Amino acid sequence: GYLNIHCESLYHCQMLSALFVVFALSASSALSKLTFKPDGTFKILHISDVHYEIPAVPLSCEDIHPYQNPCDNTNSTAFLSWLIETEKPDLVVHTGDIIDWATYPASQGMTEYYNVSYAHGINWAASLGNHDDDSKSMLNREKVIDYVVGLPGTLTVKGEIAHTYGNYYLEIFPTPDATNPSFRTYHLDADTNGVGIKTEQVEWFTAQSKELNSVTKTAALAFFHIPLTEYQTAMNEGIAYTGGYNEAICHEETNTGLFNALLAAGDVKATFVGHDHTNNFCVPYGGIQLCYEGSPGFQAYGTVGYARRARVTEIRSFGSEIVSWKRLDTSIGLGAQEDVQTLWAAEEKSHNKPQDPTQKVASAEFIAALPRREQKH
Repeated sequence: GYLNIHCESLYHCQMLSALFVVFALSASSALSKLTFKPDGTFKILHISDVHYEIPAVPLSCEDIHPYQNPCDNTNSTAFLSWLIETEKPDLVVHTGDIIDWATYPASQGMTEYYNVSYAHGINWAASLGNHDDDSKSMLNREKVIDYVVGLPGTLTVKGEIAHTYGNYYLEIFPTPDATNPSFRTYHLDADTNGVGIKTEQVEWFTAQSKELNSVTKTAALAFFHIPLTEYQTAMNEGIAYTGGYNEAICHEETNTGLFNALLAAGDVKATFVGHDHTNNFCVPYGGIQLCYEGSPGFQAYGTVGYARRARVTEIRSFGSEIVSWKRLDTSIGLGAQEDVQTLWAAEEKSHNKPQDPTQKVASAEFIAALPRREQKH
């Protein structure tokens, strides 16, 4: 297991080993371009809301049982390493709040956490949440993304939209020598300064999607940190959902129309967000699956007795089917795979399809009673 790792010398050995691998591979040797495996699958590991703190402080994990101590930032890096070894993803996507105000210095925290993926030889990408730029080291948002872009193994792009950083897309190809992609992912910056997704970002997505699909039409996924207003709308309308709805949805303050833009474009089949750490559901709305990722961070808030977790999404049949689940930690969740569900399929299949888990509907009374965590996101 990975939980009770609290030996400073072991930690330093782990980090030295990771850095050795990083420099042995060398930053100049690019990781392979994103391609489906020969069986037509491509797996993404989602990471959001880690709140990785520097320096390591004993007993610094939040909302855990006493028996889970000793616990500090090394539990989060060890869990990520275990997730990678267990799920063997083709891409790790970080969706914001990897660091926060207690990451001092921010550069060290980002290096230690993001390099876990690279040390395993895995491509990774990142976008920012509302806490990635509030470290005491005083790195502003642009400097944070500049640092991320400079780390080895990343596919992160700074983007060209003024005052919002890390808006880009990635393409997944059917074979290494293919020139036309068969799937895409969109990654958007998201903050909580009044507007989660800015109007300029919505315009960028609309133009980018139209241009890309005019050349090669594919299905796609979208990743950003702050939930859209439509997450709450879907629940208020009593639409059946799959997964955990454990706290109030802290969605964008101003709806700038991203959901409508996604509907109009037609390529994005599911969106993935963080921010509300103990929510991990997917709810279909208007033909798009609105999903939470869950938090794998032990220094992030949670609920005592609630297993840290990360979402995993597998794109199948070279982009014609999307299946998703959560992988739980080994201390409370026993490393279980939870809520395997088909999010989308180009054609309905009557065979070899995972059994969708039991769905639930949230009543108005249930929604009103959910705890609110605005001050801790």
